[in-house]
Amino acid sequence: MITGHWCHYVSFKSPVLIFTLVLISTASFLLYITEALPDPAVLWGDSQPSSTVGGSDCIKPSQLNTEPHGMHWLQNLSSGIPTELRGQTYIAMSLCCSREAQQETQKEFKGRKESHDHRYKRYDIASVLSGLLWQLQANVSIAVVLAYVGSSKESQTTLNQTKEMFQEALAGQGGGVRIWEYDVSWASNPSAACVRAGQMGRMYLHESGLLQDNDIAITSDADTFPVRASALLPFLHETNPNGEYYRIFMKDFEGDVRRKYSISLILTGQSIGDWRNSLSITGLPRLHDAIQLSIDGLSLHSPWDIDQTILTRALMNSELCKFPDAYDMWGKGKELEIVTQNSTTASIDRDIFTCMKGKIGVEYQCLNQFNPRKGCLYAHFLPDATPQSFIGVYNQIAAATLAGKSYKSAEQAVGKYI
Repeated sequence: MITGHWCHYVSFKSPVLIFTLVLISTASFLLYITEALPDPAVLWGDSQPSSTVGGSDCIKPSQLNTEPHGMHWLQNLSSGIPTELRGQTYIAMSLCCSREAQQETQKEFKGRKESHDHRYKRYDIASVLSGLLWQLQANVSIAVVLAYVGSSKESQTTLNQTKEMFQEALAGQGGGVRIWEYDVSWASNPSAACVRAGQMGRMYLHESGLLQDNDIAITSDADTFPVRASALLPFLHETNPNGEYYRIFMKDFEGDVRRKYSISLILTGQSIGDWRNSLSITGLPRLHDAIQLSIDGLSLHSPWDIDQTILTRALMNSELCKFPDAYDMWGKGKELEIVTQNSTTASIDRDIFTCMKGKIGVEYQCLNQFNPRKGCLYAHFLPDATPQSFIGVYNQIAAATLAGKSYKSAEQAVGKYI
């Protein structure tokens, strides 16, 4: 059963898709004649459900076969991205298209305010307005994963409405929008799987077939509204000492590591090839695997932050960034069978070419509001935020930052869906 598929406007007769399928067939033939090559499911991010999580399929970056993609720099742990080879930049978001699933699983988020609050947060409204601000301020593209329960009429209706909202509001703006619809009907607990896909799908766009290996995906929360996108995305224009673009960007690396937190999924960026490689090395090459792991591990680990645990372990395993020896995230997630490489992380001398470590901490956040006097770089919202809160903050940010530009008001973009 295929768990994810392209939107209707992506042609299955695409030359890129046909070429990719030919390459997959070639890889399969090579596997027949030699045992030296890794599992093609690891290489290609196959979206078929898998019964295994972690284990012996894991491979080192130097073993990854990047020849079919033409991205030789992916094999070099000391290399940035050559400036002429970097592709398009996407802000990556994901959400669960089901009111029922969100309300059913809220009780599992122990220790958080929303565990006792059964109001439905309109992430669909927030994500569309967030996408508009990113496009208008930074001229980037938007890639969104819409998880849904195919066996639920309510979820199907919500999916169609959310997709329509994105296409109407963002089409023709900036770099446009790419949508990956991901069906979680295969899961034993589809409601939980939908919510997990809403958390983790943004890390797995390499499975969608919509983006190229040299494209950049920068993850963001659906309710993160940029105020100064250029300051939030130094990754887009700054280069390493060799004049190449960095492979990885983390918004608040120093703060997260100092507090021994997991790395935040708000504004962590990598090339699509590096997203694929780091998650494959960690034993979770497919979104299906990550969802299944999170559902199986609920009794052992807080379900809310498992997405960031997976992210952090993947970044450490990729060996592109140097983490301090005292950082104890290696131990976190061990009980969930998240694979740890035996080798050490990157050397400090090498990661200056590959890893950009940001210093954008929570002091640059406006919570539930836009306060121009505070100097915040982005707005974020509490779980009880309403669509009216999103609309008000969006309109304030747009008025303050888009003077002289033509843009849609929040009411024009999403008003009819509230």
